[in-house]
Amino acid sequence: MEAAMLSGILARLQNYSSTDRRRTIIDALLFASAKKYGLTILTRNRNDFDFLQQLDPVGKVLFYERI
Repeated sequence: MEAAMLSGILARLQNYSSTDRRRTIIDALLFASAKKYGLTILTRNRNDFDFLQQLDPVGKVLFYERI
């Protein structure tokens, strides 16, 4: 339920199309699951996970870039 709420808020903030909205539920489920178990997400997806972390600062996300 938490992931669905986060996904909906994220999709509205980013003004995503219906195709992109499906992707956000996966990101939100991953974020909520990692938070539940105290894990950190390692990702390059700054667009979604930065917003998710701002919406729920307890979740831990580590961003990286290719060099």
